[in-house]
Amino acid sequence: MTVLKIWNGSEWIEISPTAADHGDLTGLQNDDHTQYSLADGTRDFSNVVGGVDPVDSDHLATKSYVDTTISGVNTINDLFGNVGLVGKGTINVTEESQDLVVSGTPHTLLATATIDIPTDIEDFTIFKTSQDITLRKMFAVVRGPTSPSVTWTVRHDAARSNTGTEVVTAGTTTTNTGAGDEITDMNSTTITGGEWVWLETTVTGGSPQELAVELFA
Repeated sequence: MTVLKIWNGSEWIEISPTAADHGDLTGLQNDDHTQYSLADGTRDFSNVVGGVDPVDSDHLATKSYVDTTISGVNTINDLFGNVGLVGKGTINVTEESQDLVVSGTPHTLLATATIDIPTDIEDFTIFKTSQDITLRKMFAVVRGPTSPSVTWTVRHDAARSNTGTEVVTAGTTTTNTGAGDEITDMNSTTITGGEWVWLETTVTGGSPQELAVELFA
């Protein structure tokens, strides 16, 4: 091995030989350059990371890039506004700073009542509530030839033998045989826990073969 020495003016100083190969150097495993990040990610960054916009899945993204992308027209903004839930109401999605805020109450199906060949004197028990509920919507559809029509009403009361309180005063007449009717204009929507809920019919027309009513909270 060649030894290199230099004269410093008073004595010869030995200089470590130059390695021909990087692997010949000693101390390669020493972590003595703390200004650099480690490949295994065990050293945290100590300051804001700057750089270019990432283009590959393994690139490091800055908060600024993420914030800008999330608030872009083609990403999060596409979620703003009303989000329809088929048959179950509507929720609203808005942006507050960098947060998405979901408001509104999606409707929950409580019960479905179906009466075959309904007459004008049906008195059909649907269910008994176990807790306070608020009706938000009802759907109804009638089937049958010759312009079927059924006037019906939903009532509720703690005693099934009582007259009860109508959800829609004077009831609802359903003639729709396609998509059905959506009823949201109601007079008595609060049903106390422990009350019975039932369906009555008062008038029929044409030749109704079936009446179906859905209740949503």
